[in-house]
Amino acid sequence: MKIEKNVPIPPKMKPFRWAKLLAEMEVGDSILLESKDKHKHLSAIRTTGKKKGMDFTQRKQSTGIRLWRIK
Repeated sequence: MKIEKNVPIPPKMKPFRWAKLLAEMEVGDSILLESKDKHKHLSAIRTTGKKKGMDFTQRKQSTGIRLWRIK
């Protein structure tokens, strides 16, 4: 492993990116996560939703992961 100096820290992903999406979701609505970062996005969405009192369920699909709002 190599120690590197002066490497800038990238900015944090803004959680309100997901909050805006979740604010529009009603119980029964779903989204399909298809990107290569789908597991990372899934975790961020669940965490943001939990803070807002929302609950989700997910299922694998042939093209990605579908997430439904259930509460």
